[in-house]
Amino acid sequence: MTGRCEDSFPLRAFRSRVSYIHDHVLSRSNLNTTSLQTAMNRSQICAAIDALAVRRPVFHSEADFQHELALQLGGMGYKVRLEKPFTLGGNTIEVDIIASLGGKNVGLELKYKHKTSNPVVGIDRYGEHFEVVDNWGTNLTRYDVWSDYCRMAALVAAGDIDKGYAIILTNAPLWAPPGAIMARSFSLEDGLVAGLNMPWVWDGHTEEQKRRTIGTRLDPLILPFLPSQPLHWEEYTKENNDPSPIIHTLGHYRYLPIET
Repeated sequence: MTGRCEDSFPLRAFRSRVSYIHDHVLSRSNLNTTSLQTAMNRSQICAAIDALAVRRPVFHSEADFQHELALQLGGMGYKVRLEKPFTLGGNTIEVDIIASLGGKNVGLELKYKHKTSNPVVGIDRYGEHFEVVDNWGTNLTRYDVWSDYCRMAALVAAGDIDKGYAIILTNAPLWAPPGAIMARSFSLEDGLVAGLNMPWVWDGHTEEQKRRTIGTRLDPLILPFLPSQPLHWEEYTKENNDPSPIIHTLGHYRYLPIET
């Protein structure tokens, strides 16, 4: 039989994903032996997450996201440990991922949050069913990400790790300027220079309103030091690497790595 086989949807999707890896992920990573002997930089963590996006555009849970990113980093040559305990201020905390290479240890704290039109949205992807739950909060999610950053910065200041990242992956528009008064205290908006006019305490409500809204998260955050760069969100789910119902159902996902 002669002639050219017509492109099927799976074949077009495969070619699109290969093109994405070649044009975006590999060019961004530019990994070499010299760069891997230093603590993981922002470009390298973004390369790992971009590569992960190609094969896993959606996850079952935050733990699923943590596990898959750990596998991705392991494939890049890092020694990876999950939920490693550290003592900080007399308390024991567990860091989601510790990635080590060349004597450098990098801590990663991850968040995976969704904004959905219904409490639960079902997604079928490559023969697997995902139940995506609306689990974000306009105030609390922002606070929790900055709380993760505080822990990473404190571990760096204590000499327990060489660098840390607080990372959130979400389709909720946390990259936009927050409208709620309380949320502005812990903004994650794109381009933000953290620390400028940010009180790091809940503002604009009475103590009773705060307790009803934010529960036990009343303590102000103490940052050992501020991020050195403005916040910059990255695209995660894109048309060219995932032509599937995920985008049409849940919208675009973005991620924000905040580096200590």
